[in-house]
Amino acid sequence: HVHKTEHFLDQMAQSERGFIADARDVARRDLHDGVLQSLAALRMRLLTISKRNELAETPAQLELRKTVDLITLEQSRLRGFLDRSQHDRGLVNLIAELDVSLRGLSLQWEIDADLQTDAPAIPMDYESARNIEHLVREVLANAVRHASSNNLTVSLSLQQDALMIVVLDRKQEDLGETKEEGVSLPLNSSSLRHRLRIVNGQAYVEGLSRGQLLAITIPMQQVDDDA
Repeated sequence: HVHKTEHFLDQMAQSERGFIADARDVARRDLHDGVLQSLAALRMRLLTISKRNELAETPAQLELRKTVDLITLEQSRLRGFLDRSQHDRGLVNLIAELDVSLRGLSLQWEIDADLQTDAPAIPMDYESARNIEHLVREVLANAVRHASSNNLTVSLSLQQDALMIVVLDRKQEDLGETKEEGVSLPLNSSSLRHRLRIVNGQAYVEGLSRGQLLAITIPMQQVDDDA
C-alpha cells in the first residue's frame, strides 16, 4: 500500500508539473500573440498620427513621440521577459535592467533619470535584479514626491561584498546647496522599508555628499545565496 501510495503521489506531482508548464506556455503565447501584437499595432498607429502635417513641430507631436518611445521600451522589456521564461537563461545584467527601467520612468514621469556606474556588468539572478529594480523605482518615486526632484542620477558601485546605490539630485548639486540646506528622503515609508527587507538592504541619509538624497547598501552575499 505504501508503494502504491508513493506511485500515485508521484503521478500527481508529474501531472501538476505538466499542468503548470502547459499553463505557462499558454500564457506565453497569449502575451506574444496578444499583448505584443497589440503594442506593435498601437505603436504604428501613433507613428502614423504623429507624421500628419497638421501636427508637425507641435507639443502634441512631441507627446506622441514620447508615447511611442515608451511603448517601444515596454515591447523590449516584455520580449526580454518572454525570452527568459522560455529559455531560462538564469543570470541577467543588473546594469542593463536598471538602464531600461530608468529610461521608461523618465518618459512616464517626465523627469530626467539616468544611470551612472563604472562596472561593466553586474550579473545576478532575475528575481534579485527585479527586486532591486522595484526598490530603485520606490526611491525615485519618493524623490519626486518629497524632494520635487526631476533631474536624478542613480549611481551603482561594488564595494567589497556589497552593492552601493546612491541617488543624486543633480539640481541640488548644481545649486551648490549644503546638506543642511538640501533635502533628504524620509526613511519612514512602509513601502520603502518593505523593499529594503526583501533585498536585506540598509538605507541612510546622513553623511552624504552634496545633492545626494539617499544611499543604500545591499550585501552581494545575500544576492548570491538567492541565486
